[in-house]
Amino acid sequence: MYFIKTKGTKIVPDSIQIRDENYALIEQFKFSSLEKKIIELFDKSHIKIIELIENTDFEILIKIEL
Repeated sequence: MYFIKTKGTKIVPDSIQIRDENYALIEQFKFSSLEKKIIELFDKSHIKIIELIENTDFEILIKIEL
């Protein structure tokens, strides 16, 4: 599973993309709803994922083994 934090513009908000092993887009959501969405999708390991995404710069590909 791969995560990318993308920087938005004045019109488009910052967002998170979740991609599979082939880099196909699985989910995209606003950065402002990060905690809610991660808990919804990955119930068990959500704290680790949230902290990792929050502490990573924009446009960096993050690989997380679930």
